Amino acid sequence: MMFVRNCCLLHSVYRASMFTMQHSKSLSHEPEYLELLKPPVPLYDVLDVQVKGYDFAVVEQFAKYVHNIALKMDIEVEDSWATPSQSLHVTNFKPESTVVENSYHLNIYERNVQVSGLSATIAPTFLEVIQKSLPEGVNFCVQLHQQEFEEMRYIPDLQLEDFKRQLDEIKNPKTQAGKKK
Repeated sequence: MMFVRNCCLLHSVYRASMFTMQHSKSLSHEPEYLELLKPPVPLYDVLDVQVKGYDFAVVEQFAKYVHNIALKMDIEVEDSWATPSQSLHVTNFKPESTVVENSYHLNIYERNVQVSGLSATIAPTFLEVIQKSLPEGVNFCVQLHQQEFEEMRYIPDLQLEDFKRQLDEIKNPKTQAGKKK
């Protein structure tokens, strides 16, 4: 099911890029020989392959596997990164009561591999290889790169932010005094 959804996403990206290519041809006043310099097979924009799972070692190894498969298929890997794990607390209750039967602490680990230069002919094969070798308990998602995904990987430094706030108070005491009143 994940593979079908990812292929649909890639197909819609492909259709959108073909639409803009067709309309830009009719509006441009460029010489025709410049069209011959473009790649004959359309390329996708920068994509993020997101790998999530509960077992750190499995997620890490599979992210390395995706990275290596991309390199072997001549797909350019621009970046790879980890995001901070998410902690979940799961509680099971006894049937028809509020008595706790089991309580679990789960961590969700995430790794991202950013690829570019993925041609429309190689994309289905690349996604199928990833899907067929997907380990148990690991999910993957392919989506267009957005800046907010990259910013999620940074953990805010609260002490640094506090120092910056104090520095701003020292530089501009009048504006800070007005805010306190």
